[in-house]
Amino acid sequence: MLKLLITLLWLPLLSVSSCKNLNRIPIQEMNASVIELILQDDYSGAVKEEVLLIKNQKSLQSFFAKINRTRKPGLPIPEIDFQKDMLLIFCEGETTMASLGLGLEKETAEAYVLSKISPKKKAKNSAVTSPFLVYKLPLSDKKVIVE
Repeated sequence: MLKLLITLLWLPLLSVSSCKNLNRIPIQEMNASVIELILQDDYSGAVKEEVLLIKNQKSLQSFFAKINRTRKPGLPIPEIDFQKDMLLIFCEGETTMASLGLGLEKETAEAYVLSKISPKKKAKNSAVTSPFLVYKLPLSDKKVIVE
């Protein structure tokens, strides 16, 4: 009986403590087949917001060379088949309140229209970060628009 009581008391605490990163939301579930988050981190080195579309290995290595300049060990470079896929890198610039990522609003014949997902609550953290997110998309000539 005592064992059951202890288990019932610890179970809610265990499940709350195991959810470390609840403030990040993945790409909207209905659009996960088109755009997939493959990497995110809190330091890009970018001062201002920028969106990069990477369609070859050389550009990807150049981006990671900049990211890994101050890291030991550096972040591993994702393996991407650039014959089928391309990458969208969203650098938020320096901020104290990062967005939760990008969501695909709509896909047209000419473009992917993405929007920032804002947090519902303002963070209590005042540390300045420059987060970045790396998304994989199918290779295409479509424009990428972030609203």
